[in-house]
Amino acid sequence: MNKSDLLEAMNLKADVAVSIYAPTHRRSPENQGDKIVVKNLITQALEKIEVLGPKRDYENLIANLHASIESIDWNNTLDGVALLVSAEGYWKYDLNHQPLLQASVSNNFAISELARTANMSFAYHLLVLSESPTRLFRGDRETLTEINGDFPIEHLGRGGEQGSPTDFGQRTSVVEDEEHRKFFRRVAEALSKTQTKETLPLVTTGVERFLAFWKDVAPDQKPVLAIEGSYDFMSEGQLSQTVWPRIQEHFRNKNELVVKNLDLAKSKGTYAGGIQEVLELAEAGRVAQLVVSEELTDEPRLELAVRATLTNGGLVSFVPAEQLLSFSPVAAGLRF
Repeated sequence: MNKSDLLEAMNLKADVAVSIYAPTHRRSPENQGDKIVVKNLITQALEKIEVLGPKRDYENLIANLHASIESIDWNNTLDGVALLVSAEGYWKYDLNHQPLLQASVSNNFAISELARTANMSFAYHLLVLSESPTRLFRGDRETLTEINGDFPIEHLGRGGEQGSPTDFGQRTSVVEDEEHRKFFRRVAEALSKTQTKETLPLVTTGVERFLAFWKDVAPDQKPVLAIEGSYDFMSEGQLSQTVWPRIQEHFRNKNELVVKNLDLAKSKGTYAGGIQEVLELAEAGRVAQLVVSEELTDEPRLELAVRATLTNGGLVSFVPAEQLLSFSPVAAGLRF
C-alpha cells in the first residue's frame, strides 16, 4: 500500500460503494480465524445492501463481494486487509496495521484507514550494490521482497567475474574502475525501469568503493540513505534485521520534520487543532497538511477530513502519539 494506491482508491467512483476493513495476522495459528471475520463483515454488508432494494438490482455488486474474499491469500496476509467493492469490480489492499472492523455501504469508499497505512507503510527500494550480484528489494517497513526480472545483475567484466587484467602495460586499477562504472551504469538503467513502475525512496548498501561508484554514475538516483557494509549473501531476513533499524530512524526523522512544521504553523498563526475545526477548514480547501495521532482510530469525522484534505491537494500524515503531545490529536498546518 503506497500513496499512489491511496489516490487510486480515493478516485474510485461507485453508485454503491462497499468498504470492508478487518485485522489479519501474519502467522499461524493466529490467522486461523481471519477468513471467518471477513466473511462475517461481508454478511453485514449484504444485509445493508438488501435494505437498498431487490437483489436483482445489485447482482454484480453481490457477485464481486463474494469474489473479493476469494482473492485473499490467507497464508500471506499482513496486519490487516481492505476490500473496496462496487458493481464494476473490487480492489484489495494489504495493510501493515490492524484497522477497526468495518463494513460500510455508502456512495463513497472509506479511505481514512488506507491513508493511515500509506503513511505508515514506509515503502522503499533497497539496492544491495555488489559484484556478485547486485540485488534489488522492495521494502515495506521491516518486510523485504526481492525484485526479479531485470535483477539480480552480476558483474561479468574485468574486475568482476573475469578477474583483473593481465595484459602487459595495463593499469589494473584504471581498467577495473572503468569496468565497475560500466557495470553500475547497467544497474542504474535497470533501476530506472523499476522506478518507472513504482517510484519509491532509494536506500543503497555496499562497501565504500561501490557506494562511491554509484554516486558517480547515478547522480539522478541519489539515495535517501546509504548504508556502508557488505551484505552480498545475506538472506532477506538477515538483511532486514541488519538494515531496518537504520531505515526506521530515517523515517522517524521525517515525522519529526512534520511536527516541526506544525510548530512553525503555530508561530505564523496558520495552525488549527481539533477535529471539527480542522474538518471545516479542510472542506474549505485551507489545509496544507493534516497531522493525525496514530492512536486515533474511533473518530468518524476523520474520514471526511482525510478525504477533503486529499481532494484539495493537501498532505496527510499519521505520527506516533508521543510526538503530538504539544498539539491536538488532529492538527493541521494551513495554507492561509
